[in-house]
Amino acid sequence: MDKERAKELMLEERGDDEGFKDSIVVLEMDLIEKDAGIIRGELIIEGEVDTTGSLLVPLNEPKPENWQDLEVGETKAYGLRIDSRKETLREKMNSFFSRSLEEGRVQDFVPGTPTGT
Repeated sequence: MDKERAKELMLEERGDDEGFKDSIVVLEMDLIEKDAGIIRGELIIEGEVDTTGSLLVPLNEPKPENWQDLEVGETKAYGLRIDSRKETLREKMNSFFSRSLEEGRVQDFVPGTPTGT
């Protein structure tokens, strides 16, 4: 399965759960050399690509099971769906820095901690 099809299927998997934020992670395995592969990832939040990353994986002979059926230059993809009602760490950090800039001082990060004036 390629990355675009994995994205399509994961987006179709989405339910009509009110109050949840949709987050989908799509991982693509790419055999770039006989003994090296890259796993590329995309974090898709509410249908938009938010974050990307990759991991170089050295492959020994024989290749690990998930890589055995790939030829150099071929890829296959997996998807993972995460639904969350809570504020994400990224949102907490954005809020922290926004408040710090607005108020001209470093904010306390722990919620409920008195900030002192």
